[in-house]
Amino acid sequence: MDDLRRAIQHSSEDLPISATSALRANINLMNRLSTIRDQHHNESVINDLDLHECSSPDTILYRVLTPEPFSYEDALWDDLKAHLRVKEAFENPQNNAIHCGVPKPFNYIPKTNNTWWERNMSFFPTVHDSITLPAMTLASERTPPLPTIAREALINNQCAAEYRQFAAANPTNRDCLARKYLCRRHMKTTPSPNLTLRNFNLHLDQMIELKYPIGNLATAIGEALAVIHRLANVDAYDIEFVLGSETDSRYKHNVLSTLKPSSDQVVAMPMYTDIEHLLAVKSERHATRLWVFDFNLCHIWYQDTGINHPESLITHLVEAFSEDDPYYPLPLMENALEHGLWDMFSNSHIRKASEALQARDPRLACLPQKFIDGCLAGDGESPEGNWSWSP
Repeated sequence: MDDLRRAIQHSSEDLPISATSALRANINLMNRLSTIRDQHHNESVINDLDLHECSSPDTILYRVLTPEPFSYEDALWDDLKAHLRVKEAFENPQNNAIHCGVPKPFNYIPKTNNTWWERNMSFFPTVHDSITLPAMTLASERTPPLPTIAREALINNQCAAEYRQFAAANPTNRDCLARKYLCRRHMKTTPSPNLTLRNFNLHLDQMIELKYPIGNLATAIGEALAVIHRLANVDAYDIEFVLGSETDSRYKHNVLSTLKPSSDQVVAMPMYTDIEHLLAVKSERHATRLWVFDFNLCHIWYQDTGINHPESLITHLVEAFSEDDPYYPLPLMENALEHGLWDMFSNSHIRKASEALQARDPRLACLPQKFIDGCLAGDGESPEGNWSWSP
């Protein structure tokens, strides 16, 4: 299984494609998608999940998977199953304070859905040479990119002065998501005039230079991983944590509901105040937000496994943790700062996981601590073969 996972990771073309057409998710789509979780490919259900004649051009992300080899075609279906579990776990009322988002899954389109592809093929721009459409496709909410002020800070930090104007004007840099590497430090290089902020790797020392609250980040990632493990029952294998923005508040006719001003605030406004302008100003001040996505290599585990085979489960979860280690603080670090980040991560993970397990079989209560102990013991083998960070 591990060999297959690694083959999928390195051989598949899992590429993001933006539809140029205006597309909008049906508001009932999530409810209907939930009915197919953990079922086989039910064509009668899936064909009903159609995004045709929708609006919102920049809020939907399409991911397609190359059809060769054939055995890789299940990857996006696996992604959908795990994605739905994580989304439902994050929306559980007991997690109302979790500081991490997961994009909404909108649609799964098999290559055999001729009706959908006939309607929508023309909406797609030219794609990678290795992709042949129709193909297995997953549609989800596009993670909102970092706001302008954050992009400017990255450009000022990463670019020499003579390159900054060029980088700021580069339209691709508007699609900025920052991968947060809490266990890696950046290798200093000569500044490049071709800085790209799309899928930017932001290392620990860079976050320190930018005065980013890395302690809050370690805590948020620890909580998110706890919910993924204990409420979603997903192993979190090869998931990604990135920094983007809060979900965009777009104009939906009811401006007052979007802004939520109090009656006293409205009374204090000058007569004829342009309320819609206030909405536009607010939308330009997005807060940054941690997001998690990319579940195509994840597996779902079941409660009986945790009860009857806890050691095997812990070994597997620790292995998944070590495979994804750039995002997490690591244990047994000599540097005081990194040691402190591990403490914040592990403490928040145990606390949130214990909360998640309160309503479950009490025999599962020991698993969060066993997971952290396994990470400390290095039960899972990291890509570098040890717990040291790599530059």
